Amino acid sequence: MPGLFDSLYTSSNSLRAQSAALDIVGRNMANVNNASYARQRVVFGDKGSVNTPLGAQSLGIEPVAIQQMRDTLLDTQVREETANSEFLNSQAQYLQQAQTALGQGLYSQSGTVDTISSSTALPAGISASVDAFFNAWQSYATKPADSVNKQQLLATTDDLINKVKLADSRLADLALPPPVLGNSISGQMDTGADQVNGLLTTLADLNRQIGRAEIINPGTAVDLRDQRQGKLEELAKYVDFTTVQQNSGQLGIRVSDGAGGTVALVDLSGVNGSLARNGSAYEWTPTAGGAQAVSFSAGSLAGYQQVGASIQGYRDQLDTFTSAMVTRVNTAYNSGVNGNFFAAGGTTAATIARTATTANIVATDVGGPSGGNDRALAVAAISTDNTFLNGTPTQAFARIVTTVGQDVSTNQARAEDQKSLGDLLAAQRDSYGGVSLDEETADMMRYQRAYQASAKMMSILNELMSTMMETLAR
Repeated sequence: MPGLFDSLYTSSNSLRAQSAALDIVGRNMANVNNASYARQRVVFGDKGSVNTPLGAQSLGIEPVAIQQMRDTLLDTQVREETANSEFLNSQAQYLQQAQTALGQGLYSQSGTVDTISSSTALPAGISASVDAFFNAWQSYATKPADSVNKQQLLATTDDLINKVKLADSRLADLALPPPVLGNSISGQMDTGADQVNGLLTTLADLNRQIGRAEIINPGTAVDLRDQRQGKLEELAKYVDFTTVQQNSGQLGIRVSDGAGGTVALVDLSGVNGSLARNGSAYEWTPTAGGAQAVSFSAGSLAGYQQVGASIQGYRDQLDTFTSAMVTRVNTAYNSGVNGNFFAAGGTTAATIARTATTANIVATDVGGPSGGNDRALAVAAISTDNTFLNGTPTQAFARIVTTVGQDVSTNQARAEDQKSLGDLLAAQRDSYGGVSLDEETADMMRYQRAYQASAKMMSILNELMSTMMETLAR
């Protein structure tokens, strides 16, 4: 009788253990499409043994823990590469917008800066308008008295001015530092900072729940840890950060201050302040104390800073081109008696303007010989002058467009390489902790067979006990 009861007890323990394992298999299969979920498995333990007349006898097995198949190193690498990917992806669309803002097509890879010139194969942009501007001066020099030539010259001048101003206006909407009222980039920086603040609040709350659940049994809050890992990877899309292990499974979040130190954003279950944009940078305002500078090297927030600075560089180059154009044309046109063709103070892309009109434009010095065209020819000759910013005007502008095109191409190549690396790490992590329906199906069949065997054993033991009781009752 004791042997039968012991066997019955052992079988019931087995039923409970296999049932728990089947529950975990079902949970795994239900989360097969959950990117934040790490596969779980039941860890079985021996319930011990008892001494019997026949020797030591096992009491069977029991589920002692749920193991989460998660690799901390792979999780960290995936998070870091997510930040690197978003750093590049956040720049791509704005670099392409900057290229479009210049109103010029992307030059072919076979061309060089010195051979690039205006072409009918390219969209009519600033480069084409520069050529048209100098061609109009050449036509004006041919027939200075022709009013049509004067009007054509001023029309092409206005076309060039409008295109330069429009390009600068479009670039200004993407550049850093932003104007007082902000622009597209600063708006993205503000929105991103708000998203970070929301994620930090969620992570602090998950820390609180994990801390409460694991204060006695460390590592048991597996579902909450999955949720936290998902939020950490979402946070990595915005900023790069490090984590530190704290009490009861909680994580602290730290970012760089740009001077070799760190700033604590989350400690245990508390958020220590809030993130905000300050001009072209970011700062962390603690709950108590003054604002602290923070610095990011990856994530979309750092990407916005990088692309904003790059686009401001394009604006500066456009201003340099405009200043050279205004200065060189005015020098060639005005000998001291004609006045300036362009407004002398309009030496930036935003302020370029003409002072010449059909009433006062001249092809030679005021008071010079009738039909003279020396000043018009001098202006027209600038188009072939190789000392204009180390090249002709068309080549000088082409360098700006080429710089943007190269940045776009480099960003695309880096983003593709980064995506390949990210995919590789994600595949490695999935091979370790991802849910495979084939594996789970095999485990389910194995645990079902074990459950059925235990149930069959209990049925047999029950019949034996019933038979024995009936026999003894006679």
